[in-house]
Amino acid sequence: MASRGSPVYVQKIEFAPIRVTRAVFPPGLNAALNFAVSAGEGRLLVSGRIQGDTGAHCGIFEVGLPGGETRQVVAAESCGSYSYKNSWKSLSLSPRRDEALAVRGDALELIDVKRGTTRAIANGILAASWSPDGR
Repeated sequence: MASRGSPVYVQKIEFAPIRVTRAVFPPGLNAALNFAVSAGEGRLLVSGRIQGDTGAHCGIFEVGLPGGETRQVVAAESCGSYSYKNSWKSLSLSPRRDEALAVRGDALELIDVKRGTTRAIANGILAASWSPDGR
């Protein structure tokens, strides 16, 4: 990550032809614990912490690319105790982009990205992802 006060970027690297494209992450992002890129590459879901004018906000954020427009999708219960251990990991956007999967603790959660809700759908899970056909 960049030093304090500097913008944080994500870079897309293409190999044929070789090209690097940089997109801005939201201002105040000081922890990105996991992220997923949409199939169309127009947005990211980021599990992390953003420090704003009104304090810290932790949870899952939707970030528009390449400009970095940000919306909090799901808030963590407490920013004070938010860490990799209790964050959302293994983020994966559905091909339709209206739902996502994530693992929190050992529970697989289905996230409604538009409504900002989560629902545990399985336990004992370490990682998960959507298949390309959305099943």
